[in-house]
Amino acid sequence: MKHLLLLAALFSPSAFAGVVYSQPHNGTGALLQSSWLDPDGYDGDWYTYDSFVLASDTDVTEVRWRGGYIYGAMFGKAFDFSVYFFESAALDSQPLCGNPHVEDNIYLARYFVNGNAQETAAGTFGGTTMYDYRYTLSRPLHLSGGVKYWIRMLASHPSVPDWGIATGSGGNGSHFYFNAGGARFGSKSGDTAFTLYGSQSQTVVPSSVTVVLGQHTAGTVADLAVADGTDYAVCKFVVPTQQSPIVNVVVDGATTLSAASSYIFKVRAHMLNSGQFQAALEPYRFVNGVYDTGVKTAVGTTYTDFSATATPAGDYVGASGEVRARVRTWRVGPSASAAPCLGLDQAVWTLTD
Repeated sequence: MKHLLLLAALFSPSAFAGVVYSQPHNGTGALLQSSWLDPDGYDGDWYTYDSFVLASDTDVTEVRWRGGYIYGAMFGKAFDFSVYFFESAALDSQPLCGNPHVEDNIYLARYFVNGNAQETAAGTFGGTTMYDYRYTLSRPLHLSGGVKYWIRMLASHPSVPDWGIATGSGGNGSHFYFNAGGARFGSKSGDTAFTLYGSQSQTVVPSSVTVVLGQHTAGTVADLAVADGTDYAVCKFVVPTQQSPIVNVVVDGATTLSAASSYIFKVRAHMLNSGQFQAALEPYRFVNGVYDTGVKTAVGTTYTDFSATATPAGDYVGASGEVRARVRTWRVGPSASAAPCLGLDQAVWTLTD
């Protein structure tokens, strides 16, 4: 059943999470120590950080990783883990963090697992017994696409720490570390083995605009991508009947997401002339080739943000990722101009996989 609501631009992340980033285990027995003596620490503590870049804006909901014990856990296995996310310092060369033995309070997000992260034997690789770990974040973490972030999984030990994260592949071939004994930061070759799960979102901007009713008087399709006060303006021209809208504009775009579970079409618009007008946002439903019946709302001379949501989202995305919607405007009372104009400042889609 179709549900269409006109509301402010606000949505909840998808409940369905998939892989959004992965550096899989490279199959060797190598381990990069990332563990400490909890709670006071000692010179043998080692902290390992690795960077990653997401393709799209993402709500990360789960982290999985692989690791093992460098000395076979002869002093006891890890009893707890923490998962940290960091922004990048200048030039993206290292995480924006503090000395973890002095000020481990500079981070983007911090999660305490409160357990051994469901430690499960994964097999023996290069003579090393490996284990798989997983943790569902207590609160989703929203990260931006195209931005370098860093992650650190740290094991807590009751005695001499020897847990390490497995080496992975698919990253940039290096990682960052802090060695407590040497009290120094540094970089070394090698990726770490971890996978992020979550829901990716993508903002789709129009690739084309078609004026079905009205006369285009200003702006280009590029002006619809951002809310910057530069309008794509369409004025009343020829109206077939008194019941017809004075403006009817269709915008088209395309998403690269493989699937969509959430769909929002957002418009920022205003009238260039005073009067009484209504507007409707109407997503196009590719599954049966029709536009939704939009809920009309008043639009005046002040910029107003409107959003239309549509479910199921997959019905509104074409076979090749196409998305389409239209904006229609009616005069419902007096107008200061015989040819009133609609100014579209922005018209974009936000899709979540």
